[in-house]
Amino acid sequence: MALDFAHTPALAASDFLVGEGNQLAYDRVMDFPGWGDPFTVIVGPPQSGKSHLARIFADRSGAALATPGQLAKIATSGGAFPLVIENIDSGDYEETSLFHLLNQSLRDQRALLMTARTDVAIWPFQTDDVRSRARRATLFNVSITDDIQLSQMLVKLFADRQVKVDPRDRALCRGANGAFYRRSSHAR
Repeated sequence: MALDFAHTPALAASDFLVGEGNQLAYDRVMDFPGWGDPFTVIVGPPQSGKSHLARIFADRSGAALATPGQLAKIATSGGAFPLVIENIDSGDYEETSLFHLLNQSLRDQRALLMTARTDVAIWPFQTDDVRSRARRATLFNVSITDDIQLSQMLVKLFADRQVKVDPRDRALCRGANGAFYRRSSHAR
């Protein structure tokens, strides 16, 4: 008999694993509403924590997720409520609507957090209009940079599946230099 162990990711701030590769982006998200400028772009490879950071931002700010089909309506309705645009570089977003939304957000100082896998310079838009607006954003690159981060991520993935492991387990948490690390809480 096969058992279905559904995966429910833990996406609260207290579940985020802060490390060298994501500390600055995490600090930016946690600094809301103290942002000096409205736009933030978080760039990184798949599974690097971009969506988790976007979820933390949404929870802290009350931000809505702007889907490709909603952009035109959101841009024309105006407002200053915070927004999240995930995977802005996916090619799913209509360029004119995105351009109007970015302009409206700049004008109204709407907090806007965008995630992407690629640098703004190579986003797949026909004109430079969207990219020029996005370049005004505070940019953070996130990555998985070290053995500590990897071991913490493994602990989190096990916990997401309700499998309890000891983060001090020698096989799970041995660093490159042979030292052992403990998982620490970075939630604020």
